[in-house]
Amino acid sequence: MNNAKKYSLEAFRQTLNELKGREGITEISFRDNWLNKLKNISNITRNGWYSPPPEGIAVLFASDKNIERINFESLRNEANWPSDKIIDWDNGLLFAYESFVDTETGLLGDFDITLYFGKDPDMINHFKLCHKATLEVIEASRTINSSKILFEKSQDIFSKYSLKNSIVSITDSSSLDLGHSTPVVDINDIKDKTLSKETIEYIRNNRKYISGHSDWNLDNEVQFTIEPQLVSINNKRLPQVCFHYLIKKTENNITIMNENDELLKEYGLIDQRVNYFE
Repeated sequence: MNNAKKYSLEAFRQTLNELKGREGITEISFRDNWLNKLKNISNITRNGWYSPPPEGIAVLFASDKNIERINFESLRNEANWPSDKIIDWDNGLLFAYESFVDTETGLLGDFDITLYFGKDPDMINHFKLCHKATLEVIEASRTINSSKILFEKSQDIFSKYSLKNSIVSITDSSSLDLGHSTPVVDINDIKDKTLSKETIEYIRNNRKYISGHSDWNLDNEVQFTIEPQLVSINNKRLPQVCFHYLIKKTENNITIMNENDELLKEYGLIDQRVNYFE
């Protein structure tokens, strides 16, 4: 069982409830509030493996009139680390990501979410369309065990909805990908709930990407991610929307982990929740 995503969502929700509507909330102050809550959870690490950004966590704010802040390519770039930018609770967008690890299982518990607080119907419909397209990719993964074929199928699905996946990997030889396998950490290597530089490098270097560059069997992995960053091909004023699903496949079953859908549904940004199966 991988509880890290569940714990991350709970901590994120608590932070959002505490800070929403307050004036002067910056990316850094939101990040620090969330990070402090994460560090107090007994069953996850105190830092993330995807670092930089510092601590393996990121929070970015944007306006519905200026979406560039969350239309990032890579969170590793210092320009995309949390800053003093202030949130617009009426019309703004929020992107949040963390990469902590479940200390009981050694499984990666990556979490990310994009939220929109305004009422623009085009923005809301864009979220719903991106989610619908992502669900089609997940559904396709039920019967596809080739990582390369799933990537190619995802490209067709996104194109059908006039969407484009813009996720960029610095470490993969093929920069565009759909997600990756998730190496399992030896829990004996996690000292004082902290990931060492060596463990972080192990995770970073042992991922296999879902891309057009290589091919591997999805059914043979402990977990893999489906995490597109979707933009509209036809409307440049619409933001990049990110989803992050952890998938476990076997020959006769699929387990889908994304409790984030619960929060997205509450904000009216998706129509259909993905069920979470333990």
